[in-house]
Amino acid sequence: MTKKNIATELEGLKLTDGFDLLDDVMGCMDRTEEWGRIQQRDPMILSARRGVENCVAALSGSADEAAVERLWEEIGAYACSNCDAAVLYGFRTALRLLYALGRPVEMSQYLLER
Repeated sequence: MTKKNIATELEGLKLTDGFDLLDDVMGCMDRTEEWGRIQQRDPMILSARRGVENCVAALSGSADEAAVERLWEEIGAYACSNCDAAVLYGFRTALRLLYALGRPVEMSQYLLER
């Protein structure tokens, strides 16, 4: 079995190839059954949702309905962007951990010098 040279394999790729793939993966993640269950059962998510619903309900009687609908859209966009940023942060953190775990000698040296 020939050892693959990852650097050589990646030379032909453009940065946008990775972005496209990451966008596809992230687009699928929030449509999984598991994520749906989390959104329906997680206590922090449910509490935050109730808070937002209560605030919007308080505005509904006195505000223009189009403005209330626009507010819901903006809340959704804000929530999605936070979720996407958290997922990307998780990916980067996982990669850093994998990098460190793959170098036990260097990790041991780092801990000794710390």
